[in-house]
Amino acid sequence: MTDFTSVKLYIYDISHGLAAAYGSALLGKQIDGVWHTGVGVYGREYLFGSSGVSYTSPEEIHRQGLAPKPKVRDLGHTKKSLSEIQAWITEKSSTSFRGLRYELLDWNCNNFSDEFTKFLLDSTTSLIPEEILDLPRFVKTTPLGRMLLSFMNKDPISAAQQQQGFNNNFAESSMHTMSSTANNNTKLDKTPARKSILPVIDKLKLRVSVIEQKCNRTLNANEKEQLNDIDQLFRPDATYSPMLTREHLMLLISLMINSIQDQSGQQIILEILQLLSEYEYVIKIISEIKGQESPIELLKGLNEQPEQIQIEFLRWVRL
Repeated sequence: MTDFTSVKLYIYDISHGLAAAYGSALLGKQIDGVWHTGVGVYGREYLFGSSGVSYTSPEEIHRQGLAPKPKVRDLGHTKKSLSEIQAWITEKSSTSFRGLRYELLDWNCNNFSDEFTKFLLDSTTSLIPEEILDLPRFVKTTPLGRMLLSFMNKDPISAAQQQQGFNNNFAESSMHTMSSTANNNTKLDKTPARKSILPVIDKLKLRVSVIEQKCNRTLNANEKEQLNDIDQLFRPDATYSPMLTREHLMLLISLMINSIQDQSGQQIILEILQLLSEYEYVIKIISEIKGQESPIELLKGLNEQPEQIQIEFLRWVRL
C-alpha cells in the first residue's frame, strides 16, 4: 500500500490566531480557531470555496501566505482509484459543491471535507473533528461571532484563484479548478473579496479637525486640547511634538463609540487609530489597557454600529 492512498486532513486556522486570542472575550466561549480544511490524497490537496472545488499540491495555500501552517491528521487509506475520485469530484462540482452553493457559515470547505473523506474511506460517520463542524452553528448565533467570521473576508481558495492571475509563482504551483458540467459553476470567481472601508491614507490630509464637528455633543477644553495634540502629531508644520498618552487613545475610541453616529466620522477616527499604530509606544499603550476599557471590551459597545465599522475596529485591534 503506497503513501498515495493515504488520506490526510489539513486544518488551517484562517483567523491566524485571532479567534484563540479574542474568541473568549467576544463570544463568551474559548475557541481555538476559525477552521478551513482541505483533504489530501494521491499527492493532491482538494479544497472547496466560492469558486467551487479545486486542488493543488499539499499545503500550497500556506506556502503562498494565504493561510497559516496547518495541522495535519492522518485519517487512513483509501481503496478508491484516482479515476474514481475524479469522477466523484466532477459530479459533486456540478451539484452539491458548485461554487454558487458556497456559504461561509452553512455550506463551506468543512462540509466538503466531511463528505469527501466519507467517500474516500467508505465511512457512514463523520471523520472531521466535531468542534470544526459545529463551530459555525455556535458562532452565527451571536452578532460578534458573525462579525468575527465576516472579518475573515473570503475563503483562501478564492483568494488563491484571484492571486493565480497576478502571481507568477502561484501560477506555476498548479492551483486547478475542477471542471463542471454546470456552466455557471465559477460565476463567483471574479467576485472581489471584502475590501477595507479605510482609504489609502495621506498623512497630510488627516481630518482631525473634522472630528469635533461630527460629535453630537460639545467637547470640553481638555478634549479639544487632546485632539489638537493628535492633529499636531501629523502636521508637517506642527508647532510642537506631542507624546500621546492613554487618555488620547481612549478619547478617540470613546468619541467613535458614544458621540459620533455618522459613519464617515467613525471612519476618520479609524484612519487615525490605524496611523497611530505605526508608533511602537502607542502599541504598548494599547496592549496595557485592560478590563472594561480594553479594546475588545469596547468593541462590544459597537454592536449597534454598521458591520463594517465593527470589522475595521477589529482589524485595528489586531494590528
